[in-house]
Amino acid sequence: MILKFSVRPFVSEKSAVAWNPAQKDIFASSDNSGKVAICHVNCDKPLKILEHTPGVDIWDVAWNNMGTMLATCGGDRMVDLYTSENWAPNQTNFELS
Repeated sequence: MILKFSVRPFVSEKSAVAWNPAQKDIFASSDNSGKVAICHVNCDKPLKILEHTPGVDIWDVAWNNMGTMLATCGGDRMVDLYTSENWAPNQTNFELS
């Protein structure tokens, strides 16, 4: 089965998609403008929009195995961690060497 969908708030090209391992109908989709949308497959609008770094390509998004944290990394060579409790970025950013 092939699912086709569109994440509407994104005007720019998608750069990464990651399915939540615990909630199979939730996924994260990023674009090359620094935004990440947390989406439900049955909703037209994202549940939440996160901003990694404005204007920075996001290279990848990944959930932890419980689906409660999301990591983003991008062209600024930083990794941001978000928790699903409030989707606020963790205070710690990790720089890629």
